[in-house]
Amino acid sequence: MAEGVHQSKFVNVSVEPLYPQVCQQVPVYMQCHDGIAPVQLSQRLNSLPCSVSITRQRPISLFHLIMHARHFMQCLWNCVQFWVCGMVTVSMLQVVTTLIMLPPIFTIGHVMWICCIVLPLVSLTLGHAPLNPQVMQRPAYKVQSSLSIEVSAFVLWCYGGRFLLTLLVVPMVYALVLHSFCADVNPWVQPSNRTLHSKLVTLYPVPGEAWGGWEQHHIPYGTAQVIAETLLVAHLIAVSVGFVHREYLCWRRNPLRNRNWLVACSIISFLQFLYVMYNIAVEESSIYELSIPWIALTLAISSLVLILILNEIIKWQEIKANMRYEKRARLDFGTKLGMNSPF
Repeated sequence: MAEGVHQSKFVNVSVEPLYPQVCQQVPVYMQCHDGIAPVQLSQRLNSLPCSVSITRQRPISLFHLIMHARHFMQCLWNCVQFWVCGMVTVSMLQVVTTLIMLPPIFTIGHVMWICCIVLPLVSLTLGHAPLNPQVMQRPAYKVQSSLSIEVSAFVLWCYGGRFLLTLLVVPMVYALVLHSFCADVNPWVQPSNRTLHSKLVTLYPVPGEAWGGWEQHHIPYGTAQVIAETLLVAHLIAVSVGFVHREYLCWRRNPLRNRNWLVACSIISFLQFLYVMYNIAVEESSIYELSIPWIALTLAISSLVLILILNEIIKWQEIKANMRYEKRARLDFGTKLGMNSPF
């Protein structure tokens, strides 16, 4: 029973007792100046399994040490959640575009840029949130040994709902851009026939060639991929706004207080802007006259606002669920304390 209780705790504090020297006129042991005394060696060996070892002479507050440790673990768990959700979103986008018979939405370079630079950099900066002293007033969360349908649905909504618009909007914008480029790629589609041609969902201008002709006309195809990749990066940054302060809504605590996150997002946005400008310069020097449809632009810009609103709604529901859990935990603790009280 004691072993089970020991394993269920997040942190354990062990105290080495002092030697009984109240009635002694001489110290228990003398300091060894040439090496390590046997008592000091025993203290160091006993503290080997400990992550932090503190002596009586060091003026360290155990309360603040626990507060910083809980804040660090909360930020670390926040980083892991965003990182995993972002990786799953990138994979799901490629699966969705394959299922709806679209050409590959990302190149290998795009996937490496998002998975190795954007997501790790944004996730790591989420761990530099300012210290919140309220973390000491929240009970520790229980480790879920079994999952119920209600818990699974709540977790799927809290994390899957944040990226739901991304899975819908990015393939839609990608398909609209490809559809608008078909008339410029296929030579037999004249401007007079675009009205009739636009009634059909045509995404492969030359059906007899590889990828419907997009492999040969790589400049418009690459432009559509760059637009989809840029929109995904913008969506990831917009979603990360809700991960900066998980316990507060944006209007209650400004996300810009995390300076590291702000700098990382600014650098990523600037590098992405340079890449888009380079792609536009290559496109203008080619023989193609490509124009992005206004529907795709409107959908892409409005989706960023909708993501911010949806994330705040999901965070509000998550905060309410956490408050109910805290009240239940305090009630259970007070009940157990009253039952075990000797009075």
